[in-house]
Amino acid sequence: MSISVKKTNDECNLACGAQGECPPDVSKVCKCGDDVLDYISEAQKAEAARQKRANEDYSGEGYGKEMEDEAAAHTMPPIVPAAEAGGQLPRA
Repeated sequence: MSISVKKTNDECNLACGAQGECPPDVSKVCKCGDDVLDYISEAQKAEAARQKRANEDYSGEGYGKEMEDEAAAHTMPPIVPAAEAGGQLPRA
């Protein structure tokens, strides 16, 4: 489990999982086994901070414009009933 804003739980699981315990190089930011119980509060704070940062990144200036531009690039032409199109399908 991660107790750091900079490392996710998945990253800790990857670093620690194969060995069954956290290697010394990540033990300051990852906790596993019985150690987890002593660090629940820090882990919760780190998770909240990571989530806040992700939300800020998502709602950052220009993000909405990027998404609108991306959606516009993939917009389908309007659907026109065949009767209005003179019995012909509209061309893209």
